[in-house]
Amino acid sequence: MKRAILLTIFLLSFATPLTAEAQVGPGVDIECEDSTIEINVHPEQNAPVNVKCTVTNTSGAAEDIDLDSNVDGNDFSLVLSKSSLSLDAGEEEDIIATFSASPRIEVLTEDFNITATVTTFGQIPLGQFGSTSEVGGTVKSLAYSRIDLEVSNPSTRNIDVNEEASIQFTVFNDGNRIDNLEVEVVNEDEILEAGFKFSSDPFFRATVNPGTSSDQGDIILLAPKEAATEISVNVQLRAYSKLDSSAEADEISIRVVVAPSSGGGGSIGISDLNAMSQDSVAQIGMIAGGVFGLIMLLVIISRLSKKAGKQKIAAKEASRIAKQERKAAKKAGKQVVEDFDDEFDDFEENLPRAVVQAVEECFRDAQEKGHPEYADTLIFASTEQEIRELQETLQKHGPRHTEILPLYARLALAEQQKIFNPSGGGRRIIIATNVAETALTVPNIRYVIDSGFARISRYN
Repeated sequence: MKRAILLTIFLLSFATPLTAEAQVGPGVDIECEDSTIEINVHPEQNAPVNVKCTVTNTSGAAEDIDLDSNVDGNDFSLVLSKSSLSLDAGEEEDIIATFSASPRIEVLTEDFNITATVTTFGQIPLGQFGSTSEVGGTVKSLAYSRIDLEVSNPSTRNIDVNEEASIQFTVFNDGNRIDNLEVEVVNEDEILEAGFKFSSDPFFRATVNPGTSSDQGDIILLAPKEAATEISVNVQLRAYSKLDSSAEADEISIRVVVAPSSGGGGSIGISDLNAMSQDSVAQIGMIAGGVFGLIMLLVIISRLSKKAGKQKIAAKEASRIAKQERKAAKKAGKQVVEDFDDEFDDFEENLPRAVVQAVEECFRDAQEKGHPEYADTLIFASTEQEIRELQETLQKHGPRHTEILPLYARLALAEQQKIFNPSGGGRRIIIATNVAETALTVPNIRYVIDSGFARISRYN
């Protein structure tokens, strides 16, 4: 049978008119414009790469040609625009080879090849005797840098003169290679002109593996020794890659406020007193008396606060002892009546922990449903103080790479706009009073956590 096929091909090659360039017997050739394929795997820039390849029938008869491709590894794929061609003698045709890669993969290089095989020569099926042509090369994923600056406490630092303000942070390497990352104070000159000094270096450098965070960085400011009025500066931090200048930097601003110095003012001499009228001296006396009264009021408030604090500690200690006694009574088999107020206090003390667990449950639910990036959560709190406490707790113990935003009446307008005009850069948690439940509409909320507490004003 094999001899019959070969003999038929031999006779057919003589029976077919040949051009000067046509070869005797079946023949095919394939060439591609590029043999080194580079793919950007940045999550926001990842796109397939198309390469044109040309298949040519180099024989003197019509041919059916099958096309096949292969790429090593599991991180890249190669798809051809056509799987087979029918070409007349000397005819050629273009196909498109599309290379793609999964986003965020590490820097890799793999081999690929594309094969063209003649399956029919004239009217004769060739089977395993078909002529083949192959083109190969390499496909690789490009390195990229992506930075996430994470400040442990982004709230305003309120300090006194000659005190230090510490800004602690880490830098997350969200790229696909080991990167040299740096954090710098962008407005260093402005801060120095305002009278501050740096107790630490105004920069931080670290070499960070992909998918991990740096060690904790710390930039420390020393406030001026004196301040006639309140001093306020915004410390602008900028994190960027030293290896890739085209990578987008991450910036954050922390406000530092220095309270005015105590005391100050002019002095009055004896000659000035002689020149004053009786009414002026009387007014000064009234002011002095008022200041003295204010000092006494502050002393009384301080003592009452200390007393209330001691009473609160004593009440907690009594509550703890009572709980221990109830537990002992239960073990002894005695009937015990539970104190509802104690259970309420326990719940109120454990509220931050319960909120963190509820947030994690919401994010797990979003993960299981296949949309982890769409998990914006609204948390209702009863007071502004509770909002700040929950914000601090979530920043320390909540999910990473999540923006924590407070919402209350005294919040600056610019900060409120961040809530109602989301940037779409990631997950958000908004902590608000229950006014947001009826008076406001917060966009993109998927989950709501309500502790059940609310601040209610009562009037007698």
